[in-house]
Amino acid sequence: MVEFLTEALTLLPEGWRLRGVRAGSDFFDGKLLEFLEGRTLSYVVVARLTSTLKRCAAGSCQCRKIDEHVEAGEVSAQLAGWSCERRFEVIRERVREGRAAVGRKLIDVPGYTCRGFVTNRSEAPEVI
Repeated sequence: MVEFLTEALTLLPEGWRLRGVRAGSDFFDGKLLEFLEGRTLSYVVVARLTSTLKRCAAGSCQCRKIDEHVEAGEVSAQLAGWSCERRFEVIRERVREGRAAVGRKLIDVPGYTCRGFVTNRSEAPEVI
């Protein structure tokens, strides 16, 4: 992915600027994040729910209410092989009838699914 982005960035027309990168969990990799940070590009990447991330989220993630069904929390963690600690947003959504809840079980919280994202952006999650 780093090679692809390096080439893609060189092909941007003069005066164009990339505002940010959004990627799925297949791109959840410390090398990619370092590459993006080295070029001061903002990113949001879906996190793989590793055991370390699950422990961090379960232990120190204070959730805030986004709406009646969704809560969000923030935690910092340095995963194995990473050069630094990074910010993770954890989204917890109540499972409800008539709507498929996106996400997986991060921790044992009956009636909820959870998703995690690693990001260097500072905005808090919001309902769209």
